[in-house]
Amino acid sequence: MGVGAGDGGRAGDWGRLAGDEGRLAGDEGRLAGDEGRLAGDEGRLAGDEGRLAGDEGRLAGDEGRLAGDEGRLAGDEGRGW
Repeated sequence: MGVGAGDGGRAGDWGRLAGDEGRLAGDEGRLAGDEGRLAGDEGRLAGDEGRLAGDEGRLAGDEGRLAGDEGRLAGDEGRGW
């Protein structure tokens, strides 16, 4: 006996299901890519913030050294040097 008409309809249904699953997998892949790019952006932002904090720390250190130099100069002037 040959393949009945019902068999062809079921094969088409399975083909459509496979196509739908393939599209879903593609959508999930694109979402994963978007999430990866977002994570990269967040990492770069965190790095930028870290560098800024380091710059601010160095500036505070420079200001502290300047204040110390000014204090020593004032002390020298007070002693008449």
